[in-house]
Amino acid sequence: MLELYHNNLSVNAQKVRIVLAEKNLEWTGRHLSFVKGEHLTPEFRALNPRGLVPVLVIESSVICSYLDEVFPEPPLTPKAPLERATMRLWCKLPDDVLHIACGTVSFAISFGEQLKKQAGDQLEERLMKMPDPARRERQRVLIEKGIEAPFFRDHIKVHDKAVAEMEAQLRKTKWLVCNDYTRRMQ
Repeated sequence: MLELYHNNLSVNAQKVRIVLAEKNLEWTGRHLSFVKGEHLTPEFRALNPRGLVPVLVIESSVICSYLDEVFPEPPLTPKAPLERATMRLWCKLPDDVLHIACGTVSFAISFGEQLKKQAGDQLEERLMKMPDPARRERQRVLIEKGIEAPFFRDHIKVHDKAVAEMEAQLRKTKWLVCNDYTRRMQ
């Protein structure tokens, strides 16, 4: 049985859950509370030292590729090499571009407000458990300033640009990669 550590608000966890659903795979979910810092515990960090979800032993895009290879039916990767390359480029967008911007927006609007309720020493202890200093400081600013954080509007623009790129592609093809839903043609 596949075991997925995830959070219902994590975009990266969502894409893995979509692949699991598309392939009709049975899995067990281990929901982690970000507010409680369950992703920062030593037990979870033994699975993922970066303290990020999802975890199916490997990162989300790699999880999706792994699932498509190990459970080939229905295939989610196009058969044609150019379409596969195009799919990989679109898959990199959330990982390389949108991940930090999405985290900024969701943290400023939701998580940061929830964490403000923690006592100062508890909040500081939670922040210090984060392995990535840049992410820690970004979250510190978002907790203090919310949507008024100096980089918040720039991260909204990242989303606007990504949506514009998707809309431009969708004017050319029915789906982001091609005119067929990205399953290999039999």
